[in-house]
Amino acid sequence: DKTLKGKPWGPSATNPKLFLANAIYYQVKLLSLLYDPPRPSGYRWHLPNDIPKSYTVQITSVGPNNHIIKDRNGEAYQNWCSTGGARRDFFDAEKMSLVALDVACYYLPPESFVKKNKPLFIRKEWLAAIARAQAKTKG
Repeated sequence: DKTLKGKPWGPSATNPKLFLANAIYYQVKLLSLLYDPPRPSGYRWHLPNDIPKSYTVQITSVGPNNHIIKDRNGEAYQNWCSTGGARRDFFDAEKMSLVALDVACYYLPPESFVKKNKPLFIRKEWLAAIARAQAKTKG
């Protein structure tokens, strides 16, 4: 998306109260949280035990795209889609919560958060991204 200029999210140019997000970026991020091994920093996706069945059905209704042949990487998270035409409202709501967290961590000062600092896993993600960027410029 040209509006986002390669970033995962950004403010709208026409409405200052609106943020635009790259849906595929956040799909990959959510699926990674759901299905990849726990992060080295120790955080992982967590749900309480008493969630409604409709939630679990929708959150798991996104799967590998069987219409993309294997050599075109239909199993890559960015290519996953709703399986069998299932609803995915809760899946999309979880993606939006990831966007909201990213926006909040960018705009709000650390004192706005419960522990008077931005979440540790977010700070670790930022440090890892900085390290990758530095390694990329050196290599």
